[in-house]
Parts: sequence; C-alpha cells; structure tokens
Amino acid sequence: MELEFVKGHMGGNRIILLDGTQIPHGQELQTGLHALDELTLSGHQVGLLYPPERGGDVRARIISVCGRDFIPACGGFTQVLGHALATTELSDRFNLDLTAAVNTVTIEFDYIDVNITIHNNDKGVEYIETDFTSFAEEVDHRGIATVDLDGIRSTKVGHFFVLNAEDVKAAHPNASCDIMDDTTKELLTLLQWRFLGVTGLTSWDFGLYDWAPQNGGTIRVLFPHNIRIGFLEPTCGTGSIALGLALLHSGEAAKNGLDGKQEVVFDRESGGDLTIGGPDITRVRFEMADNTVKKTFFTNNRVEIVAKGSIIL
Repeated sequence: MELEFVKGHMGGNRIILLDGTQIPHGQELQTGLHALDELTLSGHQVGLLYPPERGGDVRARIISVCGRDFIPACGGFTQVLGHALATTELSDRFNLDLTAAVNTVTIEFDYIDVNITIHNNDKGVEYIETDFTSFAEEVDHRGIATVDLDGIRSTKVGHFFVLNAEDVKAAHPNASCDIMDDTTKELLTLLQWRFLGVTGLTSWDFGLYDWAPQNGGTIRVLFPHNIRIGFLEPTCGTGSIALGLALLHSGEAAKNGLDGKQEVVFDRESGGDLTIGGPDITRVRFEMADNTVKKTFFTNNRVEIVAKGSIIL
C-alpha cells in the first residue's frame, strides 16, 4: 500500500505521522510498526491520524517501537503534530485555519483529550505548548510511590520508572550516565527489571535524571526506556511530566528551590547524543493550588519537520 507521511522530531524523539484512513482495518499495528522500522522511516513513535469523533480537531492513535504496541498518549507527537499542522498541507485535511497568532487544536487520544496551543510570529511557529493536564491526572490516579531497589531509591509514577542517576552512582561508583557504557547499561537494565518485579508493572517507560545541568536548565534527563533492545530516547514528553511529578512527590523539587506556591517550572536538558542531558530544553510547568497540581503544560525548544512524502509498505 502507498501511504502519505510526515516525519518530524522533538529534541531527537522521532515521530512519524500517517493518515490512518489509508490503512486497511485490522492492519494498523502491523503497518505502524513497519513504518517505524529503521529500514523504512525509522522512528520512535507513529501517530495514525483520523477525523475527530468527540468534538475535537484530530483523532490520533499512537504506536511505540518500544513496546511494539499502541500507547495511551505521546508528548513528542503533540509537538510534532502541531508543527506539521502549522507548516504543511496536513491542516487542510482537518479543515484547520492556523494562521492567527495563537491557535488551539484539540487532539483526541483513545482515552483522553489534549489541547495544544500553537504560537506564531512573523517568522512562523514560535513555540507550541501542550496542555497535558489530563495525562498528569491519569498518571496521578494510577499512583505515585517510592520504590526501594536494594538500597537505591526510585519512584513509580503511574506506569513510569523514575530514577536519580546520582543515587545510582553513589551505590555503584563505576556507573557513568555521561558515557552510558556497557557496564552502566547492564546495571540500569537490571534495576529496571527489579523495578518491574517489585511493582508488577509491565511498562518499559523509564526516566533517568540528575541535578547537574550544563546548558541553563534545571536538571539533565535521558529516557532509556528499553536498553535491552537498544531503545533510548533523548527526550520524552510524557516522561518529562512523570519526572516532574516524581520530584514534587519526593520533595526534591522543594529541596532544590523549586517550591513556588502557585507555579513550579522545570527545564529539562536533553537531546543530542544518547547520554544524560543535552543542548535542548523541555519546559514543564505546573500550576499549583493548595500544594496540588491543577494544570500541567510542556513545550520543547527544538521541534522540526524533516521529511514528507509517500512510502510504499
């Protein structure tokens, strides 16, 4: 079959957009995974796009190469889709006029609706902010808890595994998340297996961070979701939200001066090589009331459309 596609990335998180209506019913997963393969379009996630069903603007189903299945939502997808709608002919398929200075688009995922706000200036897209409040609420509903891994503290945030690289190095001085050598990868894989065993989770979503920023951010991050199959994402939108919630839960945010009464902002350094940190910034903003997260937003400063065309699968 011949499919039209748009490919982009958010800080190295590679996203493929496909028209889901061009895929025969029952072949969606197989086709999406084929598109993600390194020998075809080579991506981390694929978004299958459909006409809206609940009053939104675009319906989307997301497939990730990590678990090789559908996932509930994807933050990088929201950013790349926003840029694609604003800068390619994709907006015509959904009858969207995005020429105003500020435009809001509602994305219908399988279980939640997510708004993105596209901010334009005279040069084009200035930035896109994703309102991920519904995703943060879903994660919080699934529970946030501290998990001990043989003396190394980690955090379960919904289905996410969140780990401080400094705690890993304190227990294993030979570990180096700046290099991510084989020894470190094996150790992190072992810790992830232990986390899954303790929690009973089956998700491979993994956020690794430390408090050693180098590019003006707050923390450095990497998302080594599934090291055993070589799947490490430089940046991750859902993971960035999970990280922020973990730091609020553990008290690390307050200890490091991020204890605003009405707003808490984290700037995550990521991107570049597949090691912790990088030159790009993902900004996560929590609006707070009574020490409770009420609204959750994020944006990334390097989102690009890199290719569009058609492919035969």
